[in-house]
Amino acid sequence: MKQYNVLKDIVLKRHEDQSLDLLSQPIDDLDTACLTHIEENGIKHALDLGGGAGKHSIRMAQAGARVTLIDRQDPSHNIQTVEEAGICSKGQINLVQTEFTDIDFDAIGTYDLVYSQRALNYLPYKDFMSLTEKLIDGLPPLGHFYLSVSGFDNEFGKTLDKRDMPLPERYGLPSEEMQKKHKIYTPTLVFKQEEIEGIMKDFGMEILSSSVSTFGNVKIIAVKV
Repeated sequence: MKQYNVLKDIVLKRHEDQSLDLLSQPIDDLDTACLTHIEENGIKHALDLGGGAGKHSIRMAQAGARVTLIDRQDPSHNIQTVEEAGICSKGQINLVQTEFTDIDFDAIGTYDLVYSQRALNYLPYKDFMSLTEKLIDGLPPLGHFYLSVSGFDNEFGKTLDKRDMPLPERYGLPSEEMQKKHKIYTPTLVFKQEEIEGIMKDFGMEILSSSVSTFGNVKIIAVKV
């Protein structure tokens, strides 16, 4: 896992009115929209799927939410650092170290927001669909989903060995060159923008924002209706 000087590299500064200074760290538009929504709407509990080192979980906690971070990695040292510095309260970030397919939703309880950046696409199609449906089922009406997935036309997606297959069968590996460059050594799905939009709509979500990043990944902000 990449090592961070947590307070310098992850924690956002605040303006004089104590609102988060979203320009004090490099974060993308999906992160910014998520944090603004939490601050402005008093979101109580957010899920971070595939949160890795805990960067966005820490920022969501800074914005005022209680956060459940679900990942195979163990970023507890980063969480402990920000707790000890008073950046967030002890226990405000709860780490669930597990595979996505083994999540105990009963133990997690109710939540108001789901966030995931380029993590769910590493599931096979059936597991991706099952988990996405469960995550949306657990959202309350007007609950938000902030999601990015690997795009069909990103750099490594163009080399995927199963690129020409329909989405349910498109779970494959990039070229060896792209595997080394992007450190992707397990199969992944790559999505066309209209495909992920259609999935979210089929599960009862209204698309608030849909875009493709410069790199070619698809970003969705959706709300449960």
